Amino acid sequence: MTEYKYKTVQIPLHGSGFFGSRKAPDLEDALNHYGERGWKFQQIIFPPAALGEATNLIAVFEREADEEED
Repeated sequence: MTEYKYKTVQIPLHGSGFFGSRKAPDLEDALNHYGERGWKFQQIIFPPAALGEATNLIAVFEREADEEED
């Protein structure tokens, strides 16, 4: 059976807070950075926060457990 390990990376949202607009971050650099190291992108989590104002996204990556640690 193949075993996997997971990595979560917090990516800050940009823009004003409280009822202002937040802009989605440029994810390409983070996705390429971890992809070059053998991590496969799985999903983005938009975590809830106080008053519905999230300050970051969480990117989830996975790879087989027997690969070298980065």
